[in-house]
Amino acid sequence: MTKHEVVSVLVGLLCAFTIAGGAAAQSFAPDREKSVCPRVPNSDKERGACEDLIKKYPKDPDLYFNLGNYDFIKKGNRDTAKTWYRIGIEKEPNYYRSHIVSAALAEWEGDIDRAIAALNKAIALNNKDPFAYNNRGNAWNAMGDNDKAIADYNEAIRLDPKFAIAYYNRGRAWRAKGDYDKAIADYNEAIRLDPKYKFAYDNRGNAWYAKGDNDKAIADYNEAIRLDPKYANTYNSRGYAWNAKGDNDKAIADYNEAIKFDTKFVHAYNNRGNAWIAMGDNDKAIADYNEAIRLNPKYKFAFNNRGNAWQRKGDNDKAIADYNEAIRLDPKFANAKENLELALIKQKKQTQQAAAKPQQQPSSPSSSNGKRVALVIGNSKYKLIDALENPSKDAELVAKKLKASGFDDVVVKLNLTRVQMMSALKDFEKIAESADWAEIYFAGHGIEISGVNYLMPVDAELTEETRISTQTINLEYLLNSVEVAKKLRLVILDACRNNPYAKKVAVASASRGVGGGSASASSVGRGLSRLEPQPGTLVVYSAKAGSFALDGDGENSPFAEALAKRIEQKPPIEARRLFDFVRQDVFAGTKKEQTPFSYGSLEPSEDFFFTR
Repeated sequence: MTKHEVVSVLVGLLCAFTIAGGAAAQSFAPDREKSVCPRVPNSDKERGACEDLIKKYPKDPDLYFNLGNYDFIKKGNRDTAKTWYRIGIEKEPNYYRSHIVSAALAEWEGDIDRAIAALNKAIALNNKDPFAYNNRGNAWNAMGDNDKAIADYNEAIRLDPKFAIAYYNRGRAWRAKGDYDKAIADYNEAIRLDPKYKFAYDNRGNAWYAKGDNDKAIADYNEAIRLDPKYANTYNSRGYAWNAKGDNDKAIADYNEAIKFDTKFVHAYNNRGNAWIAMGDNDKAIADYNEAIRLNPKYKFAFNNRGNAWQRKGDNDKAIADYNEAIRLDPKFANAKENLELALIKQKKQTQQAAAKPQQQPSSPSSSNGKRVALVIGNSKYKLIDALENPSKDAELVAKKLKASGFDDVVVKLNLTRVQMMSALKDFEKIAESADWAEIYFAGHGIEISGVNYLMPVDAELTEETRISTQTINLEYLLNSVEVAKKLRLVILDACRNNPYAKKVAVASASRGVGGGSASASSVGRGLSRLEPQPGTLVVYSAKAGSFALDGDGENSPFAEALAKRIEQKPPIEARRLFDFVRQDVFAGTKKEQTPFSYGSLEPSEDFFFTR
């Protein structure tokens, strides 16, 4: 059970004991005597008073429930609390409050059906109790039935329009349905009714984060932390927002705080690992994933993410082992399946290249650097978000310059769906096998999640993180398509634009933290993440890792304009220097807002020129 679920059950227990329900039998202690044994005893003295009353009124279930509250809430001992609650239920099984407590115990044990059945009985005995509807709403929420949950929260609010907890819980249900505006409206009301409601601030921050407003999210997280400086979950959530703003240092600082206050916070270790990957420190990332897995050996996300880190370190075998374990834990884990497929492809190619190397003869170039081929893709007409003006034009401009520079084969593809992009990459790989130089240029939307880069086809619809791999193109597919070339492999990405897809990734995944209903299957970063391609491969970003590129106000993006100008420059510029000049041009042309960056290295013994 997550911390948030424990809080939900606790609220249910407390609420149950503040409602008058059911006719008290004569064996119940009179209210004037019960005053010494409050619903939640605050001291050993009050606890002792409860025990004294039990000697006098051994059939009063409330006295046992109160002792259970003391052991659970004040002492943190759930086991003894359960014992007291069960004794109380046995004393009066048909008592209204007994059904409420039975439901809470069922939730603790993960039996939501039994919890709902108990709450149905409670409501049958007293259909005027807003807490019973609220608690049943929580149970429906736990089952993933947000519509039924909202209906129960509506009834709770109708019965008590000042019921802050019901507004908060309804907000959680709206957020789970993806209606962030309604969620924020409910959190607003919960906070108005209870200005010290830290959970409402934390969850409103999550809703702002889901809407892409990280500044408002951070403001709410700040307030939640001010109300409770030791609330680990909010530090974890704020770390996500810092990550989305590209500030990995602050993100790591917050994950550190989350772990300090909860040393067993699995998600915080995983998230800190993602931040280390974004900063290029794979060893620290692996150490954090190791700890997350030690704490929870069934945590599939950590295995998948650790596999990504091993890949970046060049250890394909360890990566494959981790992807296989993630899939064993969840046979439907699409991201891990895709990562495993890519790792196996890479493993096969490495084996083939190693076997063919002794027999490989030097190419006989028809001109400078041998046969050169390129695939140029421009995606502008996105179907589910606003279209981009320039990518198609950028692709056509770059293709024109490549053809003019003497490339043997330039394939131009515009506005591709995922199926079309995958087909184009497979076809290009066949062409690249006979080439000395293979280049792919992509203009459009890209997104980074947990250190993995994905490019967006025009039909991508991202409503939850688990669908990423089935609706996008992993950058590794592009690298696989060019790496069969003999001398130089080049991937150019003008895909770091400010990305509305980042806002569409769902906030309902285990890798984001759970205490306050936090979200996201994983870390959604700003721009694309850095990477370490194999020697002989160069990957060029139009904006350095973790930052955004500009689409531009003219016919083309600043990056495409600079690249086209330098390709046709005479005398021609060697490829390494060419991208240095492109970086300078874009940096100056955007008034220092955008800095292209190159990752990887070329063969030092040979110069490469775009123009023959």
